[in-house]
Amino acid sequence: MKDTIIYCLEKDKKPFYIGRTKDINTRFYNHKKTYGSDIQYFELYRCTEKQEYWERHYIELFKSWGFELKIKLYRLKNMKNQMLHTKK
Repeated sequence: MKDTIIYCLEKDKKPFYIGRTKDINTRFYNHKKTYGSDIQYFELYRCTEKQEYWERHYIELFKSWGFELKIKLYRLKNMKNQMLHTKK
């Protein structure tokens, strides 16, 4: 099973996006088309399970540090639904 990479995008040394992927090179290439070629990424964590948990963990961690992150609404709704099911 291929690892899922939890990663952070930054621009001007400021984190602005946290995501997950199994293919970081393709995903980063697509992000550059969206956000410009002056962005960078760094890996936060590699996992083979609980990918949603770790992505959510790092999003909340970076938010607690005061960073404003871009999160797609469908992704945020999905994460909230998963949090509700996890708490039961």
